[in-house]
Amino acid sequence: MKTATYSSKGIFKTSSHSTSNLESKASKFLGVLEKLWHAITVVDVEPRIRQQYDRYGKSEWRVFDPITSQTFSFDSEDDVCVWLEQRYYA
Repeated sequence: MKTATYSSKGIFKTSSHSTSNLESKASKFLGVLEKLWHAITVVDVEPRIRQQYDRYGKSEWRVFDPITSQTFSFDSEDDVCVWLEQRYYA
């Protein structure tokens, strides 16, 4: 909603402060709906796990969780196992 203000110079100024606030809330709400829809419609719920090596030969485990759309990095296979147990049994 825009509001109009009359200045002493006879000029009206409009403000859309409340409109941008409403748009911000609507954007946040749509973001939540999008995440909810993604969680409901995800077919592949198994995490994708891969091992990578940096240029020095050090290994790193990368895990992508399709339910949350997050990627995690772990230093060891044991750390990945702990994360998996927490994900399923916590």
